[in-house]
Amino acid sequence: MIHKRHVLLSVVCLWLTIIQEVTAMSGRYKAEFTKHWLADSDSDGVVDSQDLCPGTLPGVAVNAYGCPVTVAQCEYNTATVTLASAGGSSGGSTKYVLADNTGKILQISNTPTFTGLTGAATYMALALTYDGSVSNLSIGQSLSGVSATCLDWSDALVFKACITPSTCDYQVGQTITLKTTGGSSGTGLKTSYVLTDANGKLLQISTTPSFSTSGLTAGTYQAYALTYNNDNTVTHLAANGTNNLNQVTASCLDWSDALLINVCAPTPPACDYQVGQTITLKTSGGSSGTGIKTSYVLTDASGKLVQVSTTPSFSTSGLTTGTYQAYALTYNNDNTITHLAANGTNNLSQVTASCLDWSDALVITICAPTPPACDYQIGQTITLKTTGGSSGAGLKTSYVLTDANGKLLVVSTTPSFFTSGLTAGTYQAYALIYTNDNTITHLVANGTNKLSQVTASCLAQSSVQVLTLCGNCKPICMPILIARKNR
Repeated sequence: MIHKRHVLLSVVCLWLTIIQEVTAMSGRYKAEFTKHWLADSDSDGVVDSQDLCPGTLPGVAVNAYGCPVTVAQCEYNTATVTLASAGGSSGGSTKYVLADNTGKILQISNTPTFTGLTGAATYMALALTYDGSVSNLSIGQSLSGVSATCLDWSDALVFKACITPSTCDYQVGQTITLKTTGGSSGTGLKTSYVLTDANGKLLQISTTPSFSTSGLTAGTYQAYALTYNNDNTVTHLAANGTNNLNQVTASCLDWSDALLINVCAPTPPACDYQVGQTITLKTSGGSSGTGIKTSYVLTDASGKLVQVSTTPSFSTSGLTTGTYQAYALTYNNDNTITHLAANGTNNLSQVTASCLDWSDALVITICAPTPPACDYQIGQTITLKTTGGSSGAGLKTSYVLTDANGKLLVVSTTPSFFTSGLTAGTYQAYALIYTNDNTITHLVANGTNKLSQVTASCLAQSSVQVLTLCGNCKPICMPILIARKNR
């Protein structure tokens, strides 16, 4: 709502007359008038007579009109904004004006509706009532340049509009890298770059205009550059899950307009790997040296640790089809690392160490195995060949057949399986070698056990052999010949 100053035009014009006559005053009367005229009730540095935003909170950066330079929370997300007006003077002419946060006029309308807004920006909306002709009321002019024989501005309504871009700027897993121009620099000044959600909550703070999208969800975000005195007076400039941009204060503080950034879910590429294949990645760069350790982790799309490895390779056995993310983590090998275990609950964002850094995410799409030509038909016996593996006293080998989800269907002492009772579909065969010391668990095809549950004091598992089982064998139809029997 645009809140109008409830001042009649006749009063405004009378006030102008009084101002002209005050030059004849002297002594106590002139002092009292000057005190009133130069009052600054909200102590924002703009006198009340020129303040279009009375009552500004302490510490808020304002423009020449006493209005906040920016607000953190987006109030509108459409290109057309319609406001309500109330009160004001009757008679004369009224125009509704939209200005940017510096007071430059962007739109002039006969109604409190403004169209064609783009991006994320802070605006000032005002109602102007005047008599007779008006000068400099045009787009591109400043509010202070508008004049008329008799005019009055309403208080400004400051609001932020965030229009979501139609195209995807970045995808989860990519690094947001921005360009900067202008701004203040010099001794005693510091600049930080912040990424917030649509409500202004601080998500990331950086010394460079770049942000990681790891851990972010698809949605709209805002980037700002904050310049302030480097005198340790800055407060609330920490991404702790609660701080908001509008809470940040400093002895001298200014921030840029918001840059609206649309982050999308990763676009599924062509299938990188199939279930049953081994993910093998290449690495380059990174830190090395005494006391430094590197681990490779595979996470799901939400960042939950799925596998942790000492080499850049991961098994897809037991994984479902979908999108995963691979990272390299480098950290001090001083036993301060925490939450670096794929226990079903740990998330990458929880991992900490005395010194820790991780790479950008490599997004990997895992698909279902491509069905080959039919390997066996229901009713046939699956017979496989084996090579390699460990043997010797105290070792035992079992052969297992699982479904696509890893559930044990058949356990055999030989690499052969009966297909009776199975349905057409894709299956997986493995060889398991383990110590024959009765420590093996869950190696029973009971309808619930999975390969991932099998444990033993010493256990090794072969690569997967994917098998496609087709429908029942059909007998070949041979015509029956009926002939006269020879006598």
